[in-house]
Amino acid sequence: MNKITKNLNKLLQDSGSSYNATSVEALIQGIAAAPIAIDDEWLALVSEAPSVGLKTALLSMLDEAASSNCGLDGERTQANRIAALRKQMSEQQVDGFIVPRCDAHQGEYVSLNSERLAWLTGFTGSAGMAIVLKQKAAVFVERDAIFAHRRRRRPPSIMAAPKTACGTRNMANLATEKKYQKP
Repeated sequence: MNKITKNLNKLLQDSGSSYNATSVEALIQGIAAAPIAIDDEWLALVSEAPSVGLKTALLSMLDEAASSNCGLDGERTQANRIAALRKQMSEQQVDGFIVPRCDAHQGEYVSLNSERLAWLTGFTGSAGMAIVLKQKAAVFVERDAIFAHRRRRRPPSIMAAPKTACGTRNMANLATEKKYQKP
């Protein structure tokens, strides 16, 4: 066990944490992969009352994990994430990738650890999907979600799904229609 690991284990123990250095490193990798948080609430996962030393060590570890290329993008931006997805698509010989707002069970209520659309595009509305192709990417959402989303941040392109007599058109087909492609 190296000196840094011993020091972190001591800081964790002194703060009453049930974690050890190895488990904290795994936790931080997940936090680094998540959408960027605006505060440090995640520190409570490690210790209810982290000491200044522990907080400093954990934030330093998060910065290091976010800037490394260990399966995560360095700057944690949507452009980097889409570029990394496209790289994987190319390696796997996949022409397109669909990222729905729903969870793995097609549920409407998505837990924080299943926020794939938010992670990839920054879209945090209640309904939508992203379609990433080799050269283009788009986020399709309900019309009323566009205005709320644009006030917060803007993904590569965002458009509402057009309504038809039968409801919203098939999202997968929209990506190939020229009139819906970003110029």
